[in-house]
Amino acid sequence: MKDNFLLDFPSLSSLTITSKNEPIFLKEQTYSSTIVTSNIEKKHFKKRSIVQQFKVFLVNIKQNQQNKHRYHHPRLLSHYGELQRRQIGTGASATVRLTHQIQDTGKMRVYAIKAFRKRKARETESSFMKKLISEFCISSTLDHINIVKTVDLVVDDKNRYCTVMEYCSGGDLYSFIKDGRLTSLDETNGYFKQLLNGLSYLHGLGVAHRDIKPENLLLVKQKNGSTTLKISDFGEADVFREAWQETSRLSDGLCGSTPYIAPEIFSCSRQGYRASQSDVWSAAIVYFSMRLNGVPFYSAQLSDSNYRLYQRHYTKASYPAFQAFDDESRSMIYAMLNPDPEKRFTIQDVLKLTWLAEIKPSSYLL
Repeated sequence: MKDNFLLDFPSLSSLTITSKNEPIFLKEQTYSSTIVTSNIEKKHFKKRSIVQQFKVFLVNIKQNQQNKHRYHHPRLLSHYGELQRRQIGTGASATVRLTHQIQDTGKMRVYAIKAFRKRKARETESSFMKKLISEFCISSTLDHINIVKTVDLVVDDKNRYCTVMEYCSGGDLYSFIKDGRLTSLDETNGYFKQLLNGLSYLHGLGVAHRDIKPENLLLVKQKNGSTTLKISDFGEADVFREAWQETSRLSDGLCGSTPYIAPEIFSCSRQGYRASQSDVWSAAIVYFSMRLNGVPFYSAQLSDSNYRLYQRHYTKASYPAFQAFDDESRSMIYAMLNPDPEKRFTIQDVLKLTWLAEIKPSSYLL
C-alpha cells in the first residue's frame, strides 16, 4: 500500500470473476429449426444482427447432433499459417498464441489465435457452445479502430475451437502501466479518449463489455509513431439492446475483475443492472490506474474499508485518493464513479466534457 488511500496496482488477472449465466438475449429468443447453408446466406452472414447469428450457429449445432453428415465444420487453424509454440497470453478459459502466414504478396501476416479450453465433464455441450459462440458472434460483428478485429472461428489439430484475431504488437496496457512506461499526461489522456471512443461504439450497438481492465486493452504501434488502443476479450460481453429495440434490457450475472467491478454488479447480479453503466465505472478505474499506478479500492463493496470511506466522502467530493487529480479530471472521476448508476455519467456524457473533447487521440493520425 502506497499510502492509506492509494492501493497498489492489482496483480495480473487477479480476482477475476466469470459469469456462469448465459447472456440474457439467449434466454429470451425462440430458435427456428431452419438450417442456413446456402452460399448467399453465408456471403451476407456478417450483416446479420447478433441474435440472428446466434440462431444460425445454434441451429447448426442442433443439426450436427441429429445429422452429423450435414454439419459444416469450421475451417482448420492451419488455413492461417503455422502456429507458434510460445504462448503470449493465458487465462482461465483460453490461451493465446501467434500464427505466421505468408501472403501472395510475399509479406508475412501475423494473427493472434485464442484457443478455448476443452469442454469440462460437468458442462453440457449446449451451454459450452453457447458461451463460446456468444463471444465470437459479438466480437466478429464489431468494426471499429479501437476494437480488436475478430477474423474467424476455426478448429486446431486438437479439435479445440479457436478465434483468429488481429495481432496487437504493443502488448497490453497493464504491462505498459506496470513497467512504468506511461509517464506522459497527454499520452494517458489519449489512451483514455480511445477507450471511451471504443466503448461509445459498443454502447451505440447495444453491447456492453463487462470486463474492462488494463489487461483487456491492447496497444498497436503504427508506422507513423502513434499508438492505437484496442478493446479485446468479449467473453463476458452482453447485448442489452438490439438494433430494432427502443428500450434496453437489464443484464445479470456476477462477472469482471474485482477492482474494476461496479457496485451494482455485486448487489444486483440476480435482479439485473445496466451493463453499459458498469462499463463507465470500470473505465474510470482504468483512468485512475493510468494516472496513479494504483486503484482507489480493491472492491466496490462495504466490506472494503477504502470503499466505505469513499462513500462517506462522495457527497462532498473529498475522497483523499482523488486529491492528486486536477480539478477537471477529479470532477470527471466523481461523475463516472457515482455509486448510483442512474445518476452516473454515460460514456457520451464523458465525451462531451470540454477538456476531453479537445483531446485528439494519436490513433487519429492514421
